[in-house]
Amino acid sequence: MKKIIKISVDIIMTLLFFLLTAYHWTGDTIHEYLGFSLFVFFIAHHILNFNWYKNLFKGKYS
Repeated sequence: MKKIIKISVDIIMTLLFFLLTAYHWTGDTIHEYLGFSLFVFFIAHHILNFNWYKNLFKGKYS
């Protein structure tokens, strides 16, 4: 279930990035709401992938 949520968050973030580049179609207000939404999903993405940070220095790297 957590994997589905992680993938869904990543897909939503990708779509938001594309929508944010269409500023001339969305206008000022929608662009700001989309940007804030992307920020919220960015925070959620890092919370969901916290184990990656926790295990970052546990392995051996060449």
